[in-house]
Amino acid sequence: MLSEERIRAYRSMTPDERWREVEALMTLAWRMLKELPHEEVARRLAENQRESDEADERILAHLRACEDASQSMSPTPSPPPAATPPPRAPAATNPPAARAASSPG
Repeated sequence: MLSEERIRAYRSMTPDERWREVEALMTLAWRMLKELPHEEVARRLAENQRESDEADERILAHLRACEDASQSMSPTPSPPPAATPPPRAPAATNPPAARAASSPG
């Protein structure tokens, strides 16, 4: 956590000063990550993937529960809506090609 003094200092910075601070922190973090041993990188990536998979499972379980609750609330499932064909353009009563062919001359 940042001290109150650091928070006040950050709040009084200009946007350019804030950005330089963020850039410095990102550069430091990147350098530290590059220096990690390969095994630690692999461990962190595996841990991140495990957490992501667990989150996906929780989301899917929640969606299934919502779907089950929704289906249990409706007494009979309604049929899917019938597919309706797209609207057709009105037929031309006297297209230009027909007029040209029928006109004398």
